[in-house]
Amino acid sequence: MIHAGLDTNILLYAADNTGDAEKHRIAADLLGRLSAEGCGLLPLQALTEFYAVATRKKHVPLERASLYLDAWSHVFPVREAVFADVVDAMRVHRDHGIQFWDGMIWSVTKRAGARFLLSENFQDGRELEGVRFLNPFMQPNMRLLEDVLLL
Repeated sequence: MIHAGLDTNILLYAADNTGDAEKHRIAADLLGRLSAEGCGLLPLQALTEFYAVATRKKHVPLERASLYLDAWSHVFPVREAVFADVVDAMRVHRDHGIQFWDGMIWSVTKRAGARFLLSENFQDGRELEGVRFLNPFMQPNMRLLEDVLLL
């Protein structure tokens, strides 16, 4: 059962061992545990954003960035967006002030039935239509993350 969608920033921290060491450790551990439990999902948009940011801003070699995408797509279900996600993203952008592209990731996560969206880009703890935004890098969330992984 899918419990948590992963945002692009989680993937970027997991792949970057030259930046914030604590965020790298948390993100890499989180990906490993979600994979082992079979309870994470990757919106296709998060994968494509990872590739674009990793190769353009982080200067990750193209082959290495491709290898990350290949590996992650084999251990997590990848969910594509449909037109209903575009409609949802526009609505939450208009009604809730969520950035459109973040709304797309939220909508795909919601449609997949996940209860959480793991990201540092959303308002931590906020729940929107059954999906709770959870920043895995905030210390108070560690206990809740354990609960997510054990559901």
